[in-house]
Amino acid sequence: MDFKVSRIHNKIDVLNLEWTSGPSRDRVMATLVCNYLRRQGFSVGEYSVHDGLDEINELCPRLLFMTNTIGARENFEIMRYAVQRGVLGVSLIVEGNIREGDADLESAMIWGWNHDRVLYEDLHFQWSERTRRITLRQHPELKGKVLISGGVGFDNYKIGITVDRSEILRSLGKAEYTKVVGVGCWDFGIFYPEDSRHEVWGKYYDETAQKNFKADESRFHDLLEQTITRNPSVLFLLKEHPGVLLGRKASGIDGLDHYDNVIVLKNELPIDQCIAVSDVWLVYESTTALEAWLIGKQTALLNPSGRDFPRDVLHQGSPDYATSDEVCDALQYFFSNDTLPGFMERQGKRDSLIEEVIQWGDGLNHVRVGNEILELLRQKPPGPLKNENTSERLQRWRQHVRWMIKSWSADKSTPYGFSRQEVNKFASEMQVRQTAFYDHLGLKPMELLNIRAI
Repeated sequence: MDFKVSRIHNKIDVLNLEWTSGPSRDRVMATLVCNYLRRQGFSVGEYSVHDGLDEINELCPRLLFMTNTIGARENFEIMRYAVQRGVLGVSLIVEGNIREGDADLESAMIWGWNHDRVLYEDLHFQWSERTRRITLRQHPELKGKVLISGGVGFDNYKIGITVDRSEILRSLGKAEYTKVVGVGCWDFGIFYPEDSRHEVWGKYYDETAQKNFKADESRFHDLLEQTITRNPSVLFLLKEHPGVLLGRKASGIDGLDHYDNVIVLKNELPIDQCIAVSDVWLVYESTTALEAWLIGKQTALLNPSGRDFPRDVLHQGSPDYATSDEVCDALQYFFSNDTLPGFMERQGKRDSLIEEVIQWGDGLNHVRVGNEILELLRQKPPGPLKNENTSERLQRWRQHVRWMIKSWSADKSTPYGFSRQEVNKFASEMQVRQTAFYDHLGLKPMELLNIRAI
Protein backbone atom coordinates (compact mmCIF):
# COMPACT_ATOMS: atom_id res chain seq x y z
CA MET A 1 0.00 0.00 0.00
CA ASP A 2 1.26 3.48 -0.87
CA PHE A 3 0.53 6.69 1.06
CA LYS A 4 0.23 10.17 -0.38
CA VAL A 5 2.98 12.53 0.77
CA SER A 6 2.17 15.54 2.91
CA ARG A 7 4.71 17.79 1.13
CA ILE A 8 5.08 18.11 -2.62
CA HIS A 9 7.29 21.19 -2.94
CA ASN A 10 11.02 21.22 -2.27
CA LYS A 11 11.69 23.39 0.78
CA ILE A 12 15.47 23.19 0.38
CA ASP A 13 17.87 22.22 -2.36
CA VAL A 14 20.26 20.06 -0.32
CA LEU A 15 19.81 18.21 2.96
CA ASN A 16 22.84 17.01 4.90
CA LEU A 17 22.45 14.45 7.68
CA GLU A 18 25.22 13.62 10.16
CA TRP A 19 25.61 12.13 13.63
CA THR A 20 27.18 15.10 15.42
CA SER A 21 26.66 18.84 15.55
CA GLY A 22 30.08 19.74 16.92
CA PRO A 23 33.27 20.03 14.84
CA SER A 24 33.94 16.30 14.55
CA ARG A 25 35.64 14.69 11.55
CA ASP A 26 32.40 14.12 9.62
CA ARG A 27 30.87 17.46 10.58
CA VAL A 28 33.91 19.36 9.28
CA MET A 29 33.70 17.59 5.91
CA ALA A 30 29.95 18.11 5.64
CA THR A 31 30.03 21.78 6.57
CA LEU A 32 32.85 22.57 4.13
CA VAL A 33 30.70 21.27 1.26
CA CYS A 34 27.45 22.76 2.57
CA ASN A 35 29.02 26.19 3.00
CA TYR A 36 30.36 26.10 -0.54
CA LEU A 37 26.89 25.29 -1.87
CA ARG A 38 25.46 28.20 0.12
CA ARG A 39 28.13 30.47 -1.32
CA GLN A 40 26.90 29.48 -4.79
CA GLY A 41 23.36 30.47 -3.87
CA PHE A 42 21.70 27.17 -2.93
CA SER A 43 19.58 26.47 0.16
CA VAL A 44 21.11 23.86 2.45
CA GLY A 45 20.03 22.28 5.73
CA GLU A 46 22.32 20.39 8.13
CA TYR A 47 20.38 18.09 10.44
CA SER A 48 20.66 14.89 12.48
CA VAL A 49 20.81 11.34 11.20
CA HIS A 50 18.62 10.31 14.15
CA ASP A 51 15.55 12.07 12.70
CA GLY A 52 16.72 11.89 9.12
CA LEU A 53 13.75 10.07 7.62
CA ASP A 54 11.28 12.64 8.90
CA GLU A 55 13.51 15.51 7.79
CA ILE A 56 13.45 14.08 4.28
CA ASN A 57 9.67 13.71 4.38
CA GLU A 58 9.07 17.23 5.70
CA LEU A 59 11.70 19.19 3.78
CA CYS A 60 11.42 17.34 0.45
CA PRO A 61 15.04 18.14 -0.49
CA ARG A 62 16.10 17.85 -4.08
CA LEU A 63 19.30 16.10 -2.96
CA LEU A 64 20.55 14.23 0.12
CA PHE A 65 24.25 14.64 0.88
CA MET A 66 26.02 12.46 3.47
CA THR A 67 29.68 12.08 4.32
CA ASN A 68 29.28 8.34 4.83
CA THR A 69 26.65 5.78 3.89
CA ILE A 70 28.46 2.55 4.75
CA GLY A 71 29.90 3.00 8.24
CA ALA A 72 26.60 2.69 10.10
CA ARG A 73 23.40 0.86 9.23
CA GLU A 74 21.35 4.01 9.87
CA ASN A 75 23.26 5.96 7.24
CA PHE A 76 22.78 3.32 4.59
CA GLU A 77 19.06 2.94 5.32
CA ILE A 78 18.51 6.71 5.17
CA MET A 79 20.18 7.04 1.79
CA ARG A 80 18.22 4.09 0.41
CA TYR A 81 14.95 5.58 1.73
CA ALA A 82 15.71 8.97 0.17
CA VAL A 83 16.62 7.61 -3.24
CA GLN A 84 13.62 5.30 -3.33
CA ARG A 85 11.45 8.36 -2.75
CA GLY A 86 13.02 10.15 -5.68
CA VAL A 87 15.62 12.28 -3.91
CA LEU A 88 19.02 12.62 -5.55
CA GLY A 89 21.84 11.13 -3.48
CA VAL A 90 25.52 12.00 -3.04
CA SER A 91 28.00 10.47 -0.60
CA LEU A 92 31.63 10.79 0.39
CA ILE A 93 33.82 8.11 1.92
CA VAL A 94 35.11 8.71 5.43
CA GLU A 95 37.66 5.90 5.82
CA GLY A 96 38.85 6.46 2.27
CA ASN A 97 42.32 4.92 2.26
CA ILE A 98 41.14 1.58 0.88
CA ARG A 99 43.71 -1.13 1.49
CA GLU A 100 44.83 -2.90 -1.66
CA GLY A 101 45.66 -6.58 -2.11
CA ASP A 102 42.93 -8.37 -0.13
CA ALA A 103 39.77 -8.62 -2.24
CA ASP A 104 37.51 -9.37 0.72
CA LEU A 105 38.82 -6.45 2.76
CA GLU A 106 38.67 -4.16 -0.26
CA SER A 107 35.02 -5.10 -0.70
CA ALA A 108 34.29 -4.48 2.99
CA MET A 109 35.73 -0.98 2.79
CA ILE A 110 33.68 -0.26 -0.33
CA TRP A 111 30.32 -1.55 0.96
CA GLY A 112 30.43 -1.70 4.79
CA TRP A 113 26.83 -1.98 6.04
CA ASN A 114 25.46 -1.95 2.51
CA HIS A 115 24.67 -5.65 2.31
CA ASP A 116 22.59 -4.98 -0.81
CA ARG A 117 25.83 -4.07 -2.61
CA VAL A 118 23.82 -1.62 -4.68
CA LEU A 119 25.04 1.97 -4.93
CA TYR A 120 21.73 3.76 -4.42
CA GLU A 121 23.13 7.28 -4.56
CA ASP A 122 23.72 9.02 -7.87
CA LEU A 123 27.31 9.95 -7.10
CA HIS A 124 29.88 8.57 -4.67
CA PHE A 125 33.19 10.38 -4.12
CA GLN A 126 36.45 8.64 -3.23
CA TRP A 127 39.83 10.00 -2.25
CA SER A 128 42.12 9.01 -5.11
CA GLU A 129 42.62 7.39 -8.48
CA ARG A 130 44.11 4.41 -6.65
CA THR A 131 40.97 3.75 -4.62
CA ARG A 132 38.65 4.22 -7.58
CA ARG A 133 40.77 1.75 -9.54
CA ILE A 134 40.32 -0.79 -6.73
CA THR A 135 36.57 -0.15 -6.64
CA LEU A 136 36.00 -0.42 -10.39
CA ARG A 137 38.18 -3.51 -10.66
CA GLN A 138 35.72 -5.26 -8.35
CA HIS A 139 32.60 -3.47 -9.60
CA PRO A 140 32.92 -2.18 -13.18
CA GLU A 141 29.19 -1.47 -13.20
CA LEU A 142 29.87 1.55 -10.94
CA LYS A 143 31.79 3.40 -13.64
CA GLY A 144 30.38 6.90 -13.97
CA LYS A 145 28.95 6.91 -10.44
CA VAL A 146 32.28 6.85 -8.56
CA LEU A 147 34.24 10.10 -8.90
CA ILE A 148 37.49 11.34 -7.38
CA SER A 149 37.16 14.39 -5.17
CA GLY A 150 40.31 14.03 -3.11
CA GLY A 151 40.14 13.75 0.68
CA VAL A 152 37.63 16.43 1.66
CA GLY A 153 38.38 16.35 5.39
CA PHE A 154 42.01 17.21 4.76
CA ASP A 155 41.00 20.58 3.26
CA ASN A 156 40.57 21.88 6.78
CA TYR A 157 44.33 21.83 7.32
CA LYS A 158 45.05 23.80 4.16
CA ILE A 159 42.32 26.35 4.89
CA GLY A 160 44.04 27.02 8.17
CA ILE A 161 43.69 26.01 11.80
CA THR A 162 43.89 28.68 14.47
CA VAL A 163 44.24 27.41 18.01
CA ASP A 164 45.16 29.01 21.30
CA ARG A 165 47.18 26.21 22.87
CA SER A 166 47.34 27.85 26.30
CA GLU A 167 43.58 28.36 26.35
CA ILE A 168 42.84 24.79 25.24
CA LEU A 169 45.15 23.31 27.87
CA ARG A 170 43.61 25.59 30.48
CA SER A 171 40.10 24.47 29.49
CA LEU A 172 41.23 20.85 29.84
CA GLY A 173 42.63 21.52 33.30
CA LYS A 174 46.21 20.89 32.12
CA ALA A 175 47.59 24.42 31.88
CA GLU A 176 50.77 23.57 33.78
CA TYR A 177 52.19 21.41 30.98
CA THR A 178 54.57 22.85 28.38
CA LYS A 179 55.19 19.61 26.46
CA VAL A 180 52.33 17.71 24.78
CA VAL A 181 52.49 14.35 23.05
CA GLY A 182 49.36 13.49 21.08
CA VAL A 183 48.31 9.89 20.49
CA GLY A 184 45.78 9.01 17.81
CA CYS A 185 44.17 5.79 19.04
CA TRP A 186 43.19 2.93 16.79
CA ASP A 187 39.91 1.01 17.23
CA PHE A 188 40.59 -2.62 18.16
CA GLY A 189 36.87 -3.11 18.89
CA ILE A 190 36.03 -4.73 15.54
CA PHE A 191 37.74 -7.90 16.75
CA TYR A 192 35.29 -8.37 19.64
CA PRO A 193 31.93 -10.12 19.08
CA GLU A 194 30.16 -7.63 21.37
CA ASP A 195 31.01 -4.85 18.90
CA SER A 196 28.15 -4.55 16.40
CA ARG A 197 30.62 -4.07 13.54
CA HIS A 198 32.31 -7.41 14.19
CA GLU A 199 29.71 -9.09 11.98
CA VAL A 200 30.91 -7.08 8.98
CA TRP A 201 34.59 -6.45 9.60
CA GLY A 202 35.71 -9.38 11.76
CA LYS A 203 35.29 -11.95 9.00
CA TYR A 204 37.85 -10.20 6.80
CA TYR A 205 40.69 -11.10 9.16
CA ASP A 206 41.65 -14.72 9.79
CA GLU A 207 41.86 -16.14 13.29
CA THR A 208 45.62 -15.59 13.51
CA ALA A 209 45.37 -11.94 12.48
CA GLN A 210 42.57 -11.29 14.98
CA LYS A 211 44.56 -12.94 17.75
CA ASN A 212 47.61 -10.81 16.90
CA PHE A 213 45.58 -7.59 16.89
CA LYS A 214 44.11 -8.39 20.30
CA ALA A 215 47.58 -9.11 21.63
CA ASP A 216 48.79 -5.82 20.15
CA GLU A 217 46.02 -3.99 21.96
CA SER A 218 47.46 -5.18 25.26
CA ARG A 219 51.06 -4.52 24.19
CA PHE A 220 50.13 -1.04 22.96
CA HIS A 221 48.50 -0.30 26.32
CA ASP A 222 51.57 -1.46 28.26
CA LEU A 223 54.01 0.41 26.01
CA LEU A 224 52.02 3.60 26.37
CA GLU A 225 51.60 3.23 30.13
CA GLN A 226 55.34 2.71 30.63
CA THR A 227 56.07 5.77 28.51
CA ILE A 228 53.56 7.88 30.45
CA THR A 229 54.95 6.93 33.86
CA ARG A 230 58.52 7.63 32.72
CA ASN A 231 57.63 11.13 31.49
CA PRO A 232 55.61 12.79 34.28
CA SER A 233 56.38 16.31 33.00
CA VAL A 234 54.88 15.56 29.57
CA LEU A 235 51.13 15.70 28.94
CA PHE A 236 49.83 12.77 26.88
CA LEU A 237 46.71 13.69 24.95
CA LEU A 238 44.97 10.43 23.99
CA LYS A 239 42.42 10.93 21.20
CA GLU A 240 39.97 8.07 20.70
CA HIS A 241 38.74 7.11 17.25
CA PRO A 242 35.33 8.79 16.69
CA GLY A 243 33.73 5.48 15.73
CA VAL A 244 34.89 3.41 18.71
CA LEU A 245 31.96 1.60 20.35
CA LEU A 246 33.55 -0.31 23.23
CA GLY A 247 35.26 2.62 24.88
CA ARG A 248 38.76 2.83 26.21
CA LYS A 249 39.35 -0.91 26.27
CA ALA A 250 38.93 -1.02 22.49
CA SER A 251 41.25 1.98 22.19
CA GLY A 252 43.99 0.21 24.13
CA ILE A 253 44.04 2.90 26.82
CA ASP A 254 41.84 1.50 29.58
CA GLY A 255 42.80 2.99 32.96
CA LEU A 256 45.45 5.37 31.62
CA ASP A 257 43.36 8.43 32.43
CA HIS A 258 44.14 7.79 36.10
CA TYR A 259 47.56 9.35 35.57
CA ASP A 260 47.81 13.09 36.18
CA ASN A 261 49.72 13.66 32.93
CA VAL A 262 47.01 12.08 30.74
CA ILE A 263 43.89 13.51 29.15
CA VAL A 264 41.53 11.26 27.15
CA LEU A 265 39.32 12.86 24.51
CA LYS A 266 36.81 11.52 22.02
CA ASN A 267 34.42 14.17 20.70
CA GLU A 268 35.25 16.89 23.22
CA LEU A 269 37.91 18.40 20.96
CA PRO A 270 38.12 17.98 17.17
CA ILE A 271 41.03 16.06 15.74
CA ASP A 272 42.58 19.08 14.02
CA GLN A 273 42.85 20.93 17.33
CA CYS A 274 44.20 17.83 19.10
CA ILE A 275 46.99 17.58 16.53
CA ALA A 276 47.63 21.33 16.52
CA VAL A 277 48.18 21.56 20.29
CA SER A 278 50.51 18.53 20.29
CA ASP A 279 54.25 18.81 19.77
CA VAL A 280 54.42 15.38 18.14
CA TRP A 281 51.75 12.91 17.03
CA LEU A 282 51.98 9.15 17.71
CA VAL A 283 49.72 6.44 16.24
CA TYR A 284 49.34 2.69 16.10
CA GLU A 285 47.61 2.90 12.70
CA SER A 286 45.76 6.01 11.58
CA THR A 287 45.25 8.43 8.69
CA THR A 288 45.60 11.18 11.29
CA ALA A 289 49.35 10.83 10.69
CA LEU A 290 48.77 12.36 7.25
CA GLU A 291 46.72 15.14 8.84
CA ALA A 292 49.66 15.87 11.13
CA TRP A 293 52.04 16.11 8.16
CA LEU A 294 49.77 18.68 6.51
CA ILE A 295 50.24 21.09 9.42
CA GLY A 296 53.92 20.39 9.90
CA LYS A 297 53.77 17.99 12.85
CA GLN A 298 56.18 15.08 13.12
CA THR A 299 54.80 11.58 13.58
CA ALA A 300 55.86 8.13 14.71
CA LEU A 301 54.29 4.69 15.01
CA LEU A 302 53.81 2.86 18.29
CA ASN A 303 53.95 -0.70 16.98
CA PRO A 304 54.99 -3.06 19.80
CA SER A 305 55.11 -6.13 17.51
CA GLY A 306 56.58 -4.27 14.54
CA ARG A 307 54.95 -2.70 11.50
CA ASP A 308 54.45 -5.94 9.56
CA PHE A 309 50.68 -6.50 9.79
CA PRO A 310 47.66 -5.86 7.50
CA ARG A 311 47.56 -2.06 7.16
CA ASP A 312 47.47 0.87 4.78
CA VAL A 313 50.44 2.48 3.05
CA LEU A 314 50.61 5.57 5.27
CA HIS A 315 52.78 3.77 7.81
CA GLN A 316 55.68 4.18 5.37
CA GLY A 317 55.87 7.90 6.16
CA SER A 318 56.72 7.50 9.86
CA PRO A 319 59.48 5.83 11.89
CA ASP A 320 58.28 3.06 14.18
CA TYR A 321 59.09 2.46 17.83
CA ALA A 322 58.42 -0.90 19.44
CA THR A 323 59.48 -0.45 23.07
CA SER A 324 59.10 2.11 25.80
CA ASP A 325 62.87 2.67 25.75
CA GLU A 326 62.71 3.57 22.04
CA VAL A 327 59.76 5.92 22.54
CA CYS A 328 61.28 7.66 25.56
CA ASP A 329 64.65 8.08 23.85
CA ALA A 330 62.91 9.48 20.75
CA LEU A 331 60.85 11.96 22.78
CA GLN A 332 63.90 13.11 24.74
CA TYR A 333 65.75 13.64 21.45
CA PHE A 334 62.80 15.51 19.96
CA PHE A 335 62.43 17.94 22.85
CA SER A 336 66.17 18.67 22.63
CA ASN A 337 66.58 18.79 18.84
CA ASP A 338 63.08 19.45 17.39
CA THR A 339 63.08 16.26 15.33
CA LEU A 340 62.13 12.63 15.85
CA PRO A 341 64.79 10.06 15.01
CA GLY A 342 64.11 8.59 11.58
CA PHE A 343 61.42 11.13 10.60
CA MET A 344 63.28 13.43 8.20
CA GLU A 345 64.64 10.49 6.21
CA ARG A 346 61.08 9.67 5.09
CA GLN A 347 60.18 13.11 3.70
CA GLY A 348 60.20 12.01 0.06
CA LYS A 349 57.93 9.10 0.86
CA ARG A 350 55.49 11.37 2.69
CA ASP A 351 55.27 13.69 -0.31
CA SER A 352 54.33 10.81 -2.62
CA LEU A 353 51.92 9.33 -0.08
CA ILE A 354 49.94 12.56 0.19
CA GLU A 355 49.22 12.47 -3.54
CA GLU A 356 48.61 8.71 -3.58
CA VAL A 357 46.17 8.81 -0.67
CA ILE A 358 44.22 12.09 -0.98
CA GLN A 359 44.99 13.05 -4.62
CA TRP A 360 45.07 16.82 -4.03
CA GLY A 361 46.43 18.76 -1.08
CA ASP A 362 45.26 22.17 -2.32
CA GLY A 363 42.36 22.59 0.13
CA LEU A 364 39.76 22.58 -2.66
CA ASN A 365 38.44 19.02 -2.53
CA HIS A 366 35.18 20.24 -0.97
CA VAL A 367 34.78 22.58 -3.94
CA ARG A 368 35.15 19.63 -6.31
CA VAL A 369 32.33 17.81 -4.51
CA GLY A 370 30.18 20.93 -4.42
CA ASN A 371 30.53 21.55 -8.14
CA GLU A 372 29.47 18.01 -9.02
CA ILE A 373 26.44 18.41 -6.75
CA LEU A 374 25.58 21.64 -8.56
CA GLU A 375 25.90 19.90 -11.92
CA LEU A 376 23.66 17.05 -10.74
CA LEU A 377 21.03 19.54 -9.56
CA ARG A 378 21.26 21.33 -12.89
CA GLN A 379 20.69 18.11 -14.83
CA LYS A 380 17.78 16.86 -12.73
CA PRO A 381 14.69 19.10 -12.43
CA PRO A 382 13.01 19.42 -9.00
CA GLY A 383 9.93 17.37 -8.29
CA PRO A 384 7.71 15.93 -5.55
CA LEU A 385 8.65 13.01 -3.37
CA LYS A 386 7.38 9.62 -4.42
CA ASN A 387 4.81 8.03 -2.14
CA GLU A 388 5.97 5.98 0.83
CA ASN A 389 5.01 2.35 1.08
CA THR A 390 3.80 0.88 4.38
CA SER A 391 7.24 -0.34 5.45
CA GLU A 392 8.89 3.01 4.75
CA ARG A 393 6.27 4.98 6.65
CA LEU A 394 6.49 2.69 9.69
CA GLN A 395 10.28 2.94 9.60
CA ARG A 396 10.04 6.74 9.56
CA TRP A 397 7.47 6.85 12.35
CA ARG A 398 9.57 4.60 14.60
CA GLN A 399 12.65 6.75 14.13
CA HIS A 400 10.73 9.98 14.67
CA VAL A 401 9.08 8.72 17.87
CA ARG A 402 12.49 7.79 19.29
CA TRP A 403 13.75 11.24 18.35
CA MET A 404 10.82 12.98 20.04
CA ILE A 405 11.17 10.94 23.22
CA LYS A 406 14.86 11.77 23.32
CA SER A 407 14.06 15.44 22.65
CA TRP A 408 11.68 15.61 25.58
CA SER A 409 14.27 14.08 27.94
CA ALA A 410 17.37 15.87 26.60
CA ASP A 411 18.86 18.93 28.24
CA LYS A 412 18.73 22.17 26.23
CA SER A 413 16.98 20.46 23.31
CA THR A 414 20.01 18.43 22.28
CA PRO A 415 18.66 14.94 21.53
CA TYR A 416 21.47 12.44 20.93
CA GLY A 417 23.85 15.32 21.66
CA PHE A 418 22.80 17.08 18.46
CA SER A 419 22.22 20.84 18.59
CA ARG A 420 21.06 22.80 15.55
CA GLN A 421 22.34 25.96 17.22
CA GLU A 422 25.81 24.39 17.43
CA VAL A 423 25.67 23.35 13.76
CA ASN A 424 24.73 26.88 12.69
CA LYS A 425 27.43 28.46 14.84
CA PHE A 426 30.10 26.16 13.44
CA ALA A 427 28.91 26.72 9.86
CA SER A 428 29.14 30.48 10.33
CA GLU A 429 32.65 30.24 11.75
CA MET A 430 33.77 27.97 8.93
CA GLN A 431 32.24 30.24 6.29
CA VAL A 432 34.46 33.08 7.48
CA ARG A 433 37.53 30.86 7.17
CA GLN A 434 36.48 29.50 3.79
CA THR A 435 35.80 32.96 2.38
CA ALA A 436 39.21 34.16 3.54
CA PHE A 437 40.82 31.10 1.95
CA TYR A 438 39.12 31.62 -1.40
CA ASP A 439 40.04 35.31 -1.31
CA HIS A 440 43.66 34.43 -0.50
CA LEU A 441 43.73 32.24 -3.63
CA GLY A 442 42.07 35.01 -5.65
CA LEU A 443 39.13 32.75 -6.54
CA LYS A 444 35.73 34.38 -7.07
CA PRO A 445 32.52 32.27 -7.03
CA MET A 446 32.49 31.96 -10.84
CA GLU A 447 36.16 30.91 -10.91
CA LEU A 448 35.58 28.31 -8.22
CA LEU A 449 33.06 26.61 -10.53
CA ASN A 450 35.93 25.54 -12.80
CA ILE A 451 37.46 23.26 -10.13
CA ARG A 452 36.04 19.81 -10.84
CA ALA A 453 36.28 16.22 -9.68
CA ILE A 454 37.49 13.54 -12.10
